[in-house]
Amino acid sequence: MLMCLLLLSHYLFDFVFVTPSMLKSKATGSGCGILTHSLSHTVSMMMILLFWGVSRSDVVLLGLVQYDTHLVIDSVKCAIGVFWPCDSTTKRYWVTFGADQLLHQLVIVGMTWMATYPPR
Repeated sequence: MLMCLLLLSHYLFDFVFVTPSMLKSKATGSGCGILTHSLSHTVSMMMILLFWGVSRSDVVLLGLVQYDTHLVIDSVKCAIGVFWPCDSTTKRYWVTFGADQLLHQLVIVGMTWMATYPPR
């Protein structure tokens, strides 16, 4: 159930609650929109983890994991789009989009594992 909540959060903050400045930043590779985008994901997931009863220290650690990985994954995807522009009619767009989403989902799987079985 925790993984479902984290995946739902990812969907909401990647597609539903994204702002125009975030979209512009992701499209151009400039501006602070990508930072606020990563932060919105992080805050949402940290709130879910706290609600789930994960310890505060683990929530902070997992929040750092989420922020850093989300920022890196989206920055790489953004750089690819800036240097090799494509639109949704090309295979490269869908391969890049799919890889981006797969990597985010793998991070969420790892976060769920770490929250459920924290190293002690």
